Amino acid sequence: MSTEQESDPDMEWNRLEIPGVSPAVVMLMEHAIDFAGLFPPAKQSLPAAIETYAAARAHRDAWMLERFVLKAADLELFEEAAKNHLPRSEQDEPWPLSVLVRHDDEGLAEDVQALERFNEAHSDPAEGYAIADVVEIKGESPASIEAAINQMPDEVFPFFELDWRSDIRGSLATIVGGDAGAKLRTGGLNAEDFPTLEAAAKFILDAASAEVPLKGTAGMHWPIRADSDVVDGAIAHGFMNFFTAAAVAYLRDCDESDLIPILSAAADDFEFTGNLIRVDDWELEDFEIAEARQRFVISWGCCSFDDPRAGLRKLGLMPEEK
Repeated sequence: MSTEQESDPDMEWNRLEIPGVSPAVVMLMEHAIDFAGLFPPAKQSLPAAIETYAAARAHRDAWMLERFVLKAADLELFEEAAKNHLPRSEQDEPWPLSVLVRHDDEGLAEDVQALERFNEAHSDPAEGYAIADVVEIKGESPASIEAAINQMPDEVFPFFELDWRSDIRGSLATIVGGDAGAKLRTGGLNAEDFPTLEAAAKFILDAASAEVPLKGTAGMHWPIRADSDVVDGAIAHGFMNFFTAAAVAYLRDCDESDLIPILSAAADDFEFTGNLIRVDDWELEDFEIAEARQRFVISWGCCSFDDPRAGLRKLGLMPEEK
């Protein structure tokens, strides 16, 4: 069943070595978390979310962290609240931001202007080093997606949130030509906001078939699919299920029925041995996972930095905190 596509083990990947963490887990989780502490259920204040993100960037587990997520309307407030935290040396990495922008023409134009002003100001480390080079935006139709892409600055990569309840293939066809990605909302405030296994599998496979980069958001605090501890009656997707299923979809010849067992796999169904991940009938090497992560399944938005790490520690995939 597992027919492999060609993959190049000699490609140059950043093989980060983390004590006590297998290379396969590192490749699966490196820079995977876009911190969305401003959003439910955490709903931190902006200063508190900035403090949390700054502490996470200084933590030994910072290798799992990627962008700070906020609304374009909050960019000016962010500048003031973050001024004592942002790097101020060209030798430092700028804080990377993912900015939620409005999808109507007038609102998008205003948000893009705010984004460009922010990036111009904070390209100077003396002003606090930060870059908002990713945006997240609703993609309501192929026409609206094309119009939004035409407004995007060259340095900004948009992820279009597509409705998993609908046929997304037309939207994906538009995104393919626009240097953009797709966003799957994997949860929300109500049980009906959580996509079924079948819907999640179809969305992932459609995006992989189109070779459109993918990110997830909402509901995935824990590695393995389980009853939500936030929304009554909802079953939350696991981020380990999600990332592994997406990697298989991108790297292997498979169909939706092959992804459902991965998306629903229990902890005992996963095997991590050195450079390998095994689940169901599939086996992935670390260099393959890195390829899928860099080219396809990019990140997921989570309002907690602690919960994902606690979940991985509970599974024995990361060492305990000292």
